[in-house]
Amino acid sequence: MEEVAMKVVFDLHPNYRNFHQKIDVCITNLPVYDQIRNIGQIHLNTMICVGGVVTRQSGVFPQLQEVKYDCNKCGAILGSFFQNSYSEVKKLTLQESPGIAPAGRLPRYKEVILLNDLIDCARPGEEIEGIKTALALAMFRGQEKNVEGKHRLRGDINVLLLGEPGITKSQFLKYVERTGQRAMYTTGKGVYVVSLTTAVHKDPVT
Repeated sequence: MEEVAMKVVFDLHPNYRNFHQKIDVCITNLPVYDQIRNIGQIHLNTMICVGGVVTRQSGVFPQLQEVKYDCNKCGAILGSFFQNSYSEVKKLTLQESPGIAPAGRLPRYKEVILLNDLIDCARPGEEIEGIKTALALAMFRGQEKNVEGKHRLRGDINVLLLGEPGITKSQFLKYVERTGQRAMYTTGKGVYVVSLTTAVHKDPVT
């Protein structure tokens, strides 16, 4: 697809070659959607769309694309007649959402390889939907109801923000504290200390 796109663009705009030597084609809104748990051999060499949570990511590494070999005896050049070329690569671990996994089973995961301009398209912990809406609803609360005089439905709304460190959970809470007139900000530091056990895990990529 990249070769066809480059040919069409360079034919229509010959001067475009002076600015960019390569065109990356990306496909979005693919209608074929499946779960990570269902990915198998039938999906080889096909395009599918999956959803999940990024749990790990590696650094950006160079991947060799074209190689030039010089013979030490005769000085002949083998392979590509240009200098070695590289592309940027990053690896992610994509895990299916806990709410989608069947009851009593652990979420499955897949290794994902990102190339070139896609290396910064996702970060660990990204599956955030409607957080600002939930906080706004909690600030304005709901309406208390009494269903047929049998039981009462309270209007207060409790919101739990759970996620990895450094994804601005506390910043959301502090913004609510500054916005709400009767809001109070408190933490549970020092109430109970849990002992932590650490382990060293070797990353095969790094």
